Amino acid sequence: MTLDFSKAFDCLDPLVAHEVLIHLGWTCDLVDVLVTVWNDQQRWVSFQSHIHPLTVSGPSMPQGDPLGPVIMTISAWLGWCQVERSCRPDPHFMSRVYVDDRSFASSRAWSIHDRFHAWSAWSTSVGLLESNAKPRRLALEGAPAAPVP
Repeated sequence: MTLDFSKAFDCLDPLVAHEVLIHLGWTCDLVDVLVTVWNDQQRWVSFQSHIHPLTVSGPSMPQGDPLGPVIMTISAWLGWCQVERSCRPDPHFMSRVYVDDRSFASSRAWSIHDRFHAWSAWSTSVGLLESNAKPRRLALEGAPAAPVP
């Protein structure tokens, strides 16, 4: 099964990033500066050299920010840890997490089911949105991938 977040960087809360960086031992002063920038950013909408006079503001992790992918990767890894703690052990289970993409496989349907729901619960708890268009499952017999209902 593969999962992907929708608008991952737009939905990643700077306060979550703050907690992640502090947990990893970053100095509070540096993290406070970064979170201030992320919370107080203003963006202008532009199209074909025209710029809208009003700004769009609000807290988010800008995708162009070099720390954005780092924060997303760490957040997804912490999510993986939470998901695995909440699910029954499965020696046949394999998973991969890359930035905001998650893939996992098992020969046991209950394992996939449990982890799918655990990821959904974790995502909701931290304010991330699962992309409804992207979850895919693949049958063991080699049937074509199908969207998750």
